[in-house]
Amino acid sequence: MSFVDTEFVGMDVPVNLWNLLHIHVCDLNMYSNFSTCYEPEPDEENIVLETRRIDDKIQAVERATLVKMIEFVTENILSASTIEFISTYISITDANNLMQLLKCRFNTKLVDTSKLPIIRRGVVTFLEIWITEYPDDFDDHLCKELTTFIRPIRVHNYLFQDTLNYNFTVIPRQIPASQPVPCIIKLGRSVFRTIDENSILEYDTVEIARQLCLLAQEAFCTIKRSELVNQTWNKKRDANMGVHKLIQLINHLSEWVVYEILKRETPKERAKAMGKIITIALECKKLFNFSTVFAIVGGLSNASIDRLKKTYKLLKEKHKRGLLALTEFTGSRFMRIREAHNANHTPTIPFIGLYLTDLTFIDDGNAQLYTYLTNGVKLYNFRKQEQNSRILRKIKRDQEGERYNFQVFPQLRELLLNVPVQDEQTIWQISLKREPRKIKKSFL
Repeated sequence: MSFVDTEFVGMDVPVNLWNLLHIHVCDLNMYSNFSTCYEPEPDEENIVLETRRIDDKIQAVERATLVKMIEFVTENILSASTIEFISTYISITDANNLMQLLKCRFNTKLVDTSKLPIIRRGVVTFLEIWITEYPDDFDDHLCKELTTFIRPIRVHNYLFQDTLNYNFTVIPRQIPASQPVPCIIKLGRSVFRTIDENSILEYDTVEIARQLCLLAQEAFCTIKRSELVNQTWNKKRDANMGVHKLIQLINHLSEWVVYEILKRETPKERAKAMGKIITIALECKKLFNFSTVFAIVGGLSNASIDRLKKTYKLLKEKHKRGLLALTEFTGSRFMRIREAHNANHTPTIPFIGLYLTDLTFIDDGNAQLYTYLTNGVKLYNFRKQEQNSRILRKIKRDQEGERYNFQVFPQLRELLLNVPVQDEQTIWQISLKREPRKIKKSFL
C-alpha cells in the first residue's frame, strides 16, 4: 500500500511517475541473476512510524535504521518520506552505499513473494526520482554501477527511458531564463560634482542592481547540499565552498558600501552616495535579490557609517523612508524576509544566513541518533531529516528556478569585484576624520 502525500504530489517530478502504479510492466521476478543480500528487518524494533493526518492516515517515518528506511520508501514510494530521504541521505551515508543497499533491496528475501514486484518497481522508481532530482550525485563510478544494475531491467522495461539516454548518462537539468534580454544601461546621470568613470555610483542605478543580481546568483548557485548538512559549512573553512563564496560576496558588498560613502569628503556628497546606495538596495529588493539587500543594509548599519549624523541629516526624505523600509525588512527576527522567501517568486536569491540559522537550530536541537536500550539498535532521527529537507528543497527550488536574463557588463562587474578593502580600525579613523566627535565641555 502506498501513502500519497499532497506536498510530494505538488513537486516537480516526471509525469510518468504518477502512472507507475497503473501501467502494465513485466514481472520483475524474472531477474534471477541478482543475489539476495539481506532479509527484511523486524518492524517492531527498527522503525517508528507516525500518522501526520489522522483522517487521511498518511504515515511517515519518525525513526528507523538506514536499511529499514530503504525498505519503507521502496514499498511506499509516493510517501513524503521518499523525497525527504533522497534530499538528506548524505547526512548519514554516501551515494555509493545507498546504491548498494538499493541493489540488495531489489532482490530481498521475502516470505510473501507477492510483494516482490511492488518492491522492485519501488526501487526502480526511487532511482528515477533520485536521478531526476539530484543528477549531480551521480559521478562516473556511480553511473557505471547504475548501468550494470539496470541494464537487464531495461531490456524488458521502459521506466527509465524518459530520464536517461541510451548510455545512462544523466541528462543535465535545463534552467529557464526570462525573456526578452534587456539592454545594458551604461553611465547614468551623475549626482556628484565631478564625474569619475571608475566610480561604481556613476553608473545607472538599475544596471548596478542587475549586475549585483548576476554576481549573487553566480555565487548562490555554486552551493551544494553536501555543504548544508551536519553544519559542514562551519566545520570546513574551504574558500571553494559555495556557502563561503556567497558569504564572502555579502561581506565584500558591505565593505563596498562603507568605502563608497566614506571616500566622499563633504556631508552633502556622502548623503548623495548614501541615497543612491539605498535606491540600489530597493531595486535589488524588487528583483528578489535578498542576499544583496542584506549586504547593503549591513554596510549602512556599520558603526563607522551609523555615526555620521551630519550625513544622515542631509538625506532626502524619500531616501530616509527607503532606509526605514529596508531596515524593517531585514529586521523583525527575519519575519519579513521569511515571508518573502515563501512567496516563491522567480528568480530569487535568498538570504542564505536565514537558512543557515534554521539548519543550525535544527541540528543543535535534535539528536542524529536514538538508541533503544532493549536491543542496542541505533535508529536515525528521520524527523530531523524531514525538517532539514524542507530547507534544502527551498534552496534547490531557487537554484533551479528561472535565472536572471541580464547581460554581463564587464566594466561595471570588474569595479564591483575589485573594491578597495580596508580594515575596521582604518575605516573608523576615516569616519572620525569625516565627522569628528563633539568635545563636551566640562565645568568644575
